[in-house]
Amino acid sequence: MAGQDPAKIKMAELMLEGTNWQEAAQQAGVVTSQTSAYRFLTAYCVYGERALDDGRRGQAYKVVGDVLVWLLEQCQQRPEITAMELRAGLADRFHERVSKSHINRVRAAQGVSRPKKNELKREPVARERGEPGLVSGSPRNRAGQGLERGGSRRRSGQYRRPSGE
Repeated sequence: MAGQDPAKIKMAELMLEGTNWQEAAQQAGVVTSQTSAYRFLTAYCVYGERALDDGRRGQAYKVVGDVLVWLLEQCQQRPEITAMELRAGLADRFHERVSKSHINRVRAAQGVSRPKKNELKREPVARERGEPGLVSGSPRNRAGQGLERGGSRRRSGQYRRPSGE
């Protein structure tokens, strides 16, 4: 990215000639603070035009263009797909390493978040059985009896003392 901001170089050159930082920034058309101006001047003196290299490594730039289109297609085709599966697909297809949290942030921003686990597992089973109670997430004991009916596990006979006492 060297050479992408000639205004900063102009500002640094003016400052090296003895111009006040505010005047140099105004003449070059750079909006900056005093600290940032002198920080850039020092970096420019040490590194030259390489001081313009950003050097930041983020992930936002990785999920753009074809990568974003692919990610959205995958999420729309399979809403239950996990961030780990998407991460592996991005690594295989695009050779990009993206964190799970960043994938989930992108999904949320695009409105294609993964449904919660209980929505994925319980709802279809409840519809097949015709049991509306499972959709609401009502607890059941191992015998299949609903605990919402006033029964407890102890009263349902599930917990019994050993017969030798």
